Amino acid sequence: MGSKYCVTAVEKAIKILNYLGEHPEATFTEIFTNLDLSKSTTYQTLFTLESYQYVTKTKERKYRLDVGLLPLIKGVTEENRLVKIAAGPLNKLAEETGLTVHLCNITDSFRAICIYKIDGVDFTIKNTGVGRDLSLHTSAAAKVLLAWMDPKELAFYLSTITYTKYTNNTITSPVDYRQELIETKKRGYSIDNCEGNSGAMGIGVPIFDSRGKVLAAISIGAIVTEIPPEQYDLYAEKLKKVSQEITNALAF
Repeated sequence: MGSKYCVTAVEKAIKILNYLGEHPEATFTEIFTNLDLSKSTTYQTLFTLESYQYVTKTKERKYRLDVGLLPLIKGVTEENRLVKIAAGPLNKLAEETGLTVHLCNITDSFRAICIYKIDGVDFTIKNTGVGRDLSLHTSAAAKVLLAWMDPKELAFYLSTITYTKYTNNTITSPVDYRQELIETKKRGYSIDNCEGNSGAMGIGVPIFDSRGKVLAAISIGAIVTEIPPEQYDLYAEKLKKVSQEITNALAF
């Protein structure tokens, strides 16, 4: 950009972040070469950005953007048309059920985040929040976003998942998880059966656009004893009605 008031170190950091936004998983050499930066400056800048979780280094020693950036877009996200339209119906759902409610979306390659959240009255899911990544193999919302995904795109997402075992119910097999997604789509809603947290469960459904493509996912989170299995269908229907209301409003 160039200005006497610009801070050179900040400009270089922004250049690196913008580059990684366009070139996910770039090597150290690619970054300093293509941006015409010195090795020492690039190393120091990347070290600082990594310390604040703005970038992360993969096992292959490549850099990509990380979760530290996500809370920065919270203010922008809340102005998003989808969030504006969904907020009313989701708040009504939260008031009716007293449960934690999430609105989640796929944002870029291999990432899915929460873009709106309402805390539960008596209990809220602590490890979720606006701008935070979803656990792709455990969360109800992530299962929805993946279950209705184009098969080719889904293959890329599944190839990036590390099937970390969080509880005894966590699905740790790629084959089993793919089957879980098939069953989710057939059922019409997803279930997080205490897979990410031993005391918490979730149910999620998709939000479709007018062409039937999934735009986002909404989910509820609860203490496992709050929603017994025989009531899963009942709560899924509540979620589907909210989803349809949002879809109608978006089309209008």
